[in-house]
Amino acid sequence: MIKKKWAVWVVVLIAVVVSLSFVFAVAPNQPAVNSPTDGSTGVSTSPNLNVTVTDNDSDAMNVSFFRINTWNITSAVYESNISSADPNVRGLFFKADGSKVYQLGLNTDKIYQHSLSVPWDISTAVYERNISTMDTIPLSLFFKSDGTEMYEVGTSKNKIYQSSLFIPWNISSAVYKRNISTNDFIGSIAFNFNGTKMYEGIGFGSYVIQQYSLSDPWNISSAVYESNLSTTTNLTINLFFKADGSKMYGIGTSTKKFINILYPTHGIYLQLH
Repeated sequence: MIKKKWAVWVVVLIAVVVSLSFVFAVAPNQPAVNSPTDGSTGVSTSPNLNVTVTDNDSDAMNVSFFRINTWNITSAVYESNISSADPNVRGLFFKADGSKVYQLGLNTDKIYQHSLSVPWDISTAVYERNISTMDTIPLSLFFKSDGTEMYEVGTSKNKIYQSSLFIPWNISSAVYKRNISTNDFIGSIAFNFNGTKMYEGIGFGSYVIQQYSLSDPWNISSAVYESNLSTTTNLTINLFFKADGSKMYGIGTSTKKFINILYPTHGIYLQLH
């Protein structure tokens, strides 16, 4: 019985010592900046910040920060290509995780869906299905972030068409919902991440990208015009926005070039070693 009591007291004593060591632990030493030597993050195109953090036991960890030129189209390097289902491809859209890609065929008036076994690698694309477009001159398509709504634009009627997908990301489950007239020659459509903003690429006379607010997110019938931005091409197709809204991209039909319209700060990634 006495031995058992001593064992209990030993366990309690160990627990107290351990808890006190945490309570009275001293904070790690001030980080030592290795580079740049002045402690600034620098303003060069490839700044590098390397910091060493040590504790009272002299255990050290290096932390390196790298500033990289992401989302810059001038850094693009050709990788591969695949044959399209239609010889005259217009709209192109990728699911956010890169596992599916959709394309509009101008000759066939179809939307084609492919799955990618390796996300974002088009050489792994496998055809899944197709459906007819709502417009006979389809130019652009867009999907709601969860894949339950699909939007098309075409120039034969200059309308935006909205359909619901009862099976997310499966175009064969699309059911027509509504449309709105644009009264403009519309070549592209895009939305912000939560569906409260809509953007149109307008050409042949206007040469602008128009912005709308949606009081009912993802519902095109609630769109109200806000502003526009002039472009240097007669029609901007395949509008695309970075998720945080800091960059906008398009393709000019007259210039036949990628257009990077906004230029925010570079991306940052962190490496521990």
